[in-house]
Amino acid sequence: MVLLIALLVLLALRFYKYWINRKNTKYHLLSDEDSRTKLSSRSFQPKFPATFPTSALQTQFIETRLDEYLADEDKYRQSKERQRQKQNEKQRADETKVREKTSWDSDKKKMFSDSDMPSVHYDNSLKLIRTKSEPNRGAFNTPKRARGRSALQVVPEISGQIEYSILLDSANRSLEIDLVQLIDINEISADMFKNHFPVYDMNEAPSSGGTPYLQRGRNKQITFSDPEQLGFYVEVMKFPKKEHICTTDYKYGMQDTSLNEKFRSDFADPEQFINSVLRLQVLLRYGKHPQKPTILGETILPLKKCTDGSWSLFRDELRYPVNETELESIAMEYSSIGKMVVSVSYQLLHQHLTVRICEANYNDRIGIQSPSTSVKVGIYLGESCAFKETTEVVRKSLDPQFGKSFDFKLPHDKLQNAAILLEVQQHGYVHKSTIGYVHIGLKASKRGRNYWKEVVGFSDFNRECFLDIQRVKPSKIC
Repeated sequence: MVLLIALLVLLALRFYKYWINRKNTKYHLLSDEDSRTKLSSRSFQPKFPATFPTSALQTQFIETRLDEYLADEDKYRQSKERQRQKQNEKQRADETKVREKTSWDSDKKKMFSDSDMPSVHYDNSLKLIRTKSEPNRGAFNTPKRARGRSALQVVPEISGQIEYSILLDSANRSLEIDLVQLIDINEISADMFKNHFPVYDMNEAPSSGGTPYLQRGRNKQITFSDPEQLGFYVEVMKFPKKEHICTTDYKYGMQDTSLNEKFRSDFADPEQFINSVLRLQVLLRYGKHPQKPTILGETILPLKKCTDGSWSLFRDELRYPVNETELESIAMEYSSIGKMVVSVSYQLLHQHLTVRICEANYNDRIGIQSPSTSVKVGIYLGESCAFKETTEVVRKSLDPQFGKSFDFKLPHDKLQNAAILLEVQQHGYVHKSTIGYVHIGLKASKRGRNYWKEVVGFSDFNRECFLDIQRVKPSKIC
């Protein structure tokens, strides 16, 4: 039994020695200086250096394995280098494509400019005066509208007044409008309706039929076949939330321009309603044939000019129509609760949109002595919010210093159709509520829209902008 155990121990020692030799050979045991130099030049260090002499067969095996290893290493490095070159070429091609896409040619500049908008200014009497730089629109002018119904034609020369009364009762949360009459309306030309009605010569006029038409006299002047079919009506809208208030009946004939119609409208939030603006628009129509009306003129009334609880009489000049986006910005000036300093920039190479909320300054309209506020940043693509982040809460301050930046991954092809909506949130003891909004985008008010054009056009990098904080959420973000 003892001899058997000794024999097993001897066999185990032999096998262990054989296994050690095989392991040292496998991990590149080096026996000559040339192989060591060849390996050291490639920063290769063997795990088990040779400490005992090897045979010629072992040396040949080591050299063969070394050559195979070096060949594989060269192939691997060459493959990595080719992949790196392809990635660099693809990145350079993408950057070139983006630069070509964002090159500002004349068409792109026209897209983001207001050169096609009527260039107007107002004097002290609130009468609209067109400057010499206004483009020629032919027989009538077509105002550009941001949303709603398509653009309507406007009479060439706007003149006249509208007389009306307003009773604003915030206690009963009601608004009463008494539309009285139109005053000093110019004679209406039939040329404006020739695109909607057939024009006949005097000897070709239809003999029967109740549909009105236009006729051309011997002096080539176009007139109405039935002037009594020409009439008007008044439409009242409320902004910045575009809401219909009332529309008068259609009045036939332009000799009698009296209206004498009263309307009543109720509202839920008195403070929000008082900060709104009314637009009274006078529209023309010829006959009962359904066609787009023609704008005779309009007037704008901030409800803050009305005396609460008593009738206020107004007689305003009819003016050239204002773009609805500009009208919303005018209305928002009356509902601003403060200012916010914002910095927005876009990194074209990394396609990152950076939004920095610097600080805010609330005025007395906020209605809170020491608000605790935070700002929620939302990036909108269409009508849905794609990204959102929120700053930390600044406690009990009318001049909060946020100083927070956010980075959003946004492809350049989606940048032009995107918009930013900042929500000012008031944090109470139990819950939080949104008390204001800051809109930056192509559908924003004038200042927010122009600032977004600078961001998209890379005209002014990382510039801070002072924007109004509005009580009312924008009706359309993108």
